[in-house]
Amino acid sequence: MPTCPICKRENQDLLKHLRTSHDITDTEHSQELLNQAGKIDLGKREFRDFVRQLWDQRQGGSITAKQYWESVAKWLKEHE
Repeated sequence: MPTCPICKRENQDLLKHLRTSHDITDTEHSQELLNQAGKIDLGKREFRDFVRQLWDQRQGGSITAKQYWESVAKWLKEHE
């Protein structure tokens, strides 16, 4: 079953889903939505990598649990 590149939901009829759920009428609008989805995915990957790096530091004992959570909170505040 095809997966929507914008909302990541599976649909039998992808074109109908794009038209009805995302109100896409032309290629320019679809490209804008795809670009937005790409930026969101990039942000998720960056955050995942950042947290993974912090977790490794936490496990290695180079930072405390408090420093871990402060760093996560700071990253989230900076990337709102």
